Amino acid sequence: MCDKNCASLALLSILLLSGVLHLEIVKALGSGCKKVERKALLQFRKNLGDPSGRLSSWVGEDCCRWRGEGCNNRTASVIKLKLNNPFRNSIDAYEGDAGHKLGGPISPSLLQLKDLKYLDLSMNNVV
Repeated sequence: MCDKNCASLALLSILLLSGVLHLEIVKALGSGCKKVERKALLQFRKNLGDPSGRLSSWVGEDCCRWRGEGCNNRTASVIKLKLNNPFRNSIDAYEGDAGHKLGGPISPSLLQLKDLKYLDLSMNNVV
């Protein structure tokens, strides 16, 4: 039979193993959005002018953390892009507004976002 030290060592081993397994599961679930969706978003950004740097957070593997983007917590699919011009208070233009507008063509790469439910590009110069 095992004494107290042996039982403590076995318990410690089980705890360490469960911690390692937990980390591996988290890693296996991914570090954010799906690779195909990240690539689609980067292609979309590549085609846009961004004079005020609103898309500057669009770097790294986890596009679910990028500004203006939202993901489903379970599937990590992109479900929301909210890229409206936040510097516009009304429909009437004011001087200097163009410096905050995203501009350029809307890339067909957005069609790769199969679970996208919400897209707001209002008050920008996208076509």
